Amino acid sequence: MDELGLEGDPVYVPTDDVRLFVPRYQDRPLPPDSALSDLFVVPETPEQGGVAFHPTGRPLFEAFDDTRSQPPGETPHTIAATAADALVELFELADGVEYAVDTDTGRITFEVVGAGLGDPTGIDHPIPSFLAVSLVETLDIPVRVEITDDDPLAITCRYDTQDEA
Repeated sequence: MDELGLEGDPVYVPTDDVRLFVPRYQDRPLPPDSALSDLFVVPETPEQGGVAFHPTGRPLFEAFDDTRSQPPGETPHTIAATAADALVELFELADGVEYAVDTDTGRITFEVVGAGLGDPTGIDHPIPSFLAVSLVETLDIPVRVEITDDDPLAITCRYDTQDEA
């Protein structure tokens, strides 16, 4: 994203549809949802600018949602469990996934063994994208993702506990 002058960390944002927003500057407030419908986000306040994409995890979430006979639950614990299971059993994108939920700090860390599909640290890789979109869709709050490419792969999804339903 350096080519576009973007310095901020990507965040998955609930809108009418989930959008992946990459801000121009780090640690700035998110732009209004209406500004995220276009690729180039140019709100009235320049420090809230950036780019917004349709995340690769959205179609995976839709396929996941279509296969379920019941909702995934509305807590971070239940969402983490069903999303981790889907990565292994439904999509076969990993050999195994363990997770730890810390609701006090708004953090879920997934440890992924045998991750497939290329470099999982790339922007909007399907595995972290699916995990983030699953949280955004069910908790209806923005989610930031941090990835550590070690063995196992660690994907940390952070959400604001004050916005949690």
